[in-house]
Amino acid sequence: MIGLSLLLTLGSILIGWAFEVITPKAKSIFREEYISVVVKLNPAQTSKAVIRTETESITLKLEKDKEIYCKTVKIIPGKNRIGVEITGKDGKVQLKVIPVFMASQVFPAGNTPPKDFKVSGFHKGKSEALCAECHKSKSNTAVGAENCKQCHGNILNRKFPHPPSVAGCTLCHTGGERSKYAWKEPISDTCFMCHGDKKNIWYSKKYMHGPPSTGRCYICHNPHSEDVRFFLKKQTNDLCTTCHSEKREEKHPLVGFVFGDAHPVSGKPDPARPGFELACTGCHNPHASNYRFFFQNDYSGEAILCLRCHKK
Repeated sequence: MIGLSLLLTLGSILIGWAFEVITPKAKSIFREEYISVVVKLNPAQTSKAVIRTETESITLKLEKDKEIYCKTVKIIPGKNRIGVEITGKDGKVQLKVIPVFMASQVFPAGNTPPKDFKVSGFHKGKSEALCAECHKSKSNTAVGAENCKQCHGNILNRKFPHPPSVAGCTLCHTGGERSKYAWKEPISDTCFMCHGDKKNIWYSKKYMHGPPSTGRCYICHNPHSEDVRFFLKKQTNDLCTTCHSEKREEKHPLVGFVFGDAHPVSGKPDPARPGFELACTGCHNPHASNYRFFFQNDYSGEAILCLRCHKK
């Protein structure tokens, strides 16, 4: 963003810091667009504190004798630079810049994290001790959704919140080596705790689509909330053509059919799914199918795919 590049130049000539960025750690990978920035500063020496991201600038409201500040910021897919700028009471400015990466396979910029970046966890003894005065997080059993929302509430503010995220974060964040609130891979094992019926159906099919076959449901779905139904990270056709980019250019499907150039794939009601518009998922199952190209035939018995809509 405008201003951050100038601050980067300033930061490169400073030696030593009068403050500490507890999180995020440099070269961390995140899968959510909302992350927490935790700063420890000396209130006796600080007159102003600003957090800058690629898209916004946030000035912290300083309080007398308060050392630890936590702020939720928004990052974008791909590389991000988070700058924490502290102005001392002597008027001098100091800066720390933390590179982080938002990984998301459905956005080109977030497709491939740099090799030296890695997923790291915050919720460990030393880090949590700094936050204990304001946040009760001494054990999994003592932590409810309201505790987590104090820092992570923004991830539920989209149009469609995922019920488990609303009910309690530790239902899915059961802990791991990097953090006691980490999720376990493959994430599908956690998803199937509620969606076990889907597991039985999908794994019984002849063909399984790439993303669910990897067990990484978060490739297409956001487990916390989204602005698109089914917690999809993009509208259906945009999501599908992220990988199947050739379909944006081709006339698809059934060239020369009764509609002329091609059968419509959007902008018209889907007769087989009341309340939905035509989309890729009208004909293709995004998870698994007994038919090539993941056709939805097996949801209509032995009927031909076209008869799902064209019943006469």
